[in-house]
Amino acid sequence: MNEVEKIFIEPLLDENGKIKVPDYANQIKIDVGLSLSAPNATKWIEDTDDRHVFAFEPNWILNPFSNKPRPNYLTTPLEIRSRYTYMSCGLDDIEEGCVKELFLSKADAGRSSLYKPLWDCFEFAGVMEVSLIPFKLFLERLPWDRFECIEQLKTDTQGNDLRILQNAGEYLKKVAYLDVESTCYINAEGVGEYEYFPTREETTEYIESMGFELIASPNAIDQVYFNF
Repeated sequence: MNEVEKIFIEPLLDENGKIKVPDYANQIKIDVGLSLSAPNATKWIEDTDDRHVFAFEPNWILNPFSNKPRPNYLTTPLEIRSRYTYMSCGLDDIEEGCVKELFLSKADAGRSSLYKPLWDCFEFAGVMEVSLIPFKLFLERLPWDRFECIEQLKTDTQGNDLRILQNAGEYLKKVAYLDVESTCYINAEGVGEYEYFPTREETTEYIESMGFELIASPNAIDQVYFNF
């Protein structure tokens, strides 16, 4: 592991080099890209008492446990801390950990992206240097002798979801439910939100090639898949 990877992975490891998951946990969910105090993770934890959540978000403004001043519409769900492992890094399809620029949105911190925004309503607020690690680096260190699968993986990364899924490789087949932001919105002039984004068709083709079937499509960009 390089220095960036060590910062985020080494504190999670046990004496056998596997990621520590609390003894109470019989299920794992992964939340990639947080928004407004981690609503998905909060709901997931309220639903059952034997589920642990790992969450990845490099934008400190969206860290649900941050003590730094944040917009007043963000609250801190401290009650879930013991069942929630927050990773203050992002994920990407890279060979080793690195630092990249994150484009920040004044309008909505959750819309910040690794890719240059193209819409004026994004309200560009500058860039932030953030740390990224390969998704496979995390996945290959999970204690697979304890867990047959990852119950659910949710990705919402403003244009980077497909790259993250591709980096997971064969480990993606160990996911049961997959919630993905498959593309981004296109305006009336045919311009997408960001400088780079995959098409919905590209994302769907890859996910289906890994054995998943589409079971829900709540809107134009979000899809839910199940690994049959």
